[in-house]
Amino acid sequence: MLINKKYTTLSLCLLITLSSCAVRSSRSIAKTNAEASIQIREYKYQSQRDDLSKVIENKSIRQKDEFLVPTSNKSVHMWINYFSKRDKARFERFLTNGAKYKTLVQNIFTSYDLPKDLYYVGLIESGYYLGAKSRASAVGPWQFIRGTAKRYDLAINSKVDERRSIIKATHAAARYFQDLYNIFGSWELALAGYNAGEYGVIRRIRGAKTRNFYKLCSMKKLPRETRNYVPKVLAAMEVAKNNRRYSVNKPSNDNSTFTDLKKITLKGNYSLSNISRNTNVTIATIKKLNTDIRRNITPNHPRSGYDLYLPSEISNSRIASITPIKKKSISNRAKRTYRKLAGSVYKVRSGDNLYTIAKRHNINFKNLKRHNNIRGSKIYVGQKLKIPASKSRMKVYRVKGGDNLYSIARANHIKYSELKKINKLKSSRIYIGQKLNIPASDAQVHTVKPGEYLLKIAKNYGTTLSKLREINRKSFKKLYPGQKIIISYN
Repeated sequence: MLINKKYTTLSLCLLITLSSCAVRSSRSIAKTNAEASIQIREYKYQSQRDDLSKVIENKSIRQKDEFLVPTSNKSVHMWINYFSKRDKARFERFLTNGAKYKTLVQNIFTSYDLPKDLYYVGLIESGYYLGAKSRASAVGPWQFIRGTAKRYDLAINSKVDERRSIIKATHAAARYFQDLYNIFGSWELALAGYNAGEYGVIRRIRGAKTRNFYKLCSMKKLPRETRNYVPKVLAAMEVAKNNRRYSVNKPSNDNSTFTDLKKITLKGNYSLSNISRNTNVTIATIKKLNTDIRRNITPNHPRSGYDLYLPSEISNSRIASITPIKKKSISNRAKRTYRKLAGSVYKVRSGDNLYTIAKRHNINFKNLKRHNNIRGSKIYVGQKLKIPASKSRMKVYRVKGGDNLYSIARANHIKYSELKKINKLKSSRIYIGQKLNIPASDAQVHTVKPGEYLLKIAKNYGTTLSKLREINRKSFKKLYPGQKIIISYN
């Protein structure tokens, strides 16, 4: 029995020792795994950099201005047959689109010391439809995805998408082509990188141990779309340059509109209507030359400014007359009315109490306390109390089609944020038929009748055109029956 107890004690000690070792071992393994994952990530990024540097170290196999060498590749012949016969009508439309921009695009590539024939890549990418968008959300004539576009300084926001600009996007494409050729030293591989991404092509080059594009294709190391990409460009170039041989209609290069332009740099927001009025260029023409503009105002790029293109014959004096959009201010009377209706701040005076303040502002005593988080009834001289808008002076507005919170707030001369606060809205989403509380205005409003004009309305009410424009914050270029015009505030 004594021996058994001795062995039992020994076994128990051994078990405790092993378990403690296991805990330390598991912690050690977890730490090792974490360190390993960090090392793997670092190795991944470092290996990509090494791949890139090794490929760049190899000397260029052709001069930059030679572009793609024609080849008798079967795939090229297949695509020539496709463009000239099976899909002839669409290819002719691509050529018609491209003719408008061909000289411009080729001039930009020449300015970057790049081959002019890179123009034909655009035929394959988008057919030179400036608004083209792929399933992968690549946009514009050069089909930039958002990440690549930002890498090459193309702005994308609610007011502008510079991927759609034939001028700005082609400059970005030229810089990207330069980088790709500097990496690969081969236009076939550079175009493969344009289609599949440079790192993807580099990995396949190292895996196959060859830098020959056609060997990579025969070994099926590149994706199928990428294997067809270069033959497509070669086929498009062949058919376009020898269109008569393939009985393909090709328009002449009529693109003087896009080669004779004047660039102006704007800082701040400018309305297209103001630009049109001062330069005597139609809004349609401005949008045609600046297809990246999404709305009727130019974006504000505080640092670099926004580049706008106009016909070259526009004089500098006309350009100097363009004025930026000023932040619209509410007249003093409108401000007083807004504070009166939408709520204000009251500074407690000697002799005041919550009951008299509530009565003076025509609001509920309990509501005043609740609005200011007051539990008792004590207030002190100099204390600032928030006075909520009186519900008795609220009107109900039913949301109509085309409405948004900003337009409703503006039409009723209250702040957008205050309208959200009054209606306890967490977001700006509203729906048709929704009821919104709006401070009831005591403004005098005139409804325009058929045949009336602004000067006549102003005279009838004993006011002036400038006052009507100021109080309504509108220029009133056009009046229409049923339009509401604020005459004054009582």
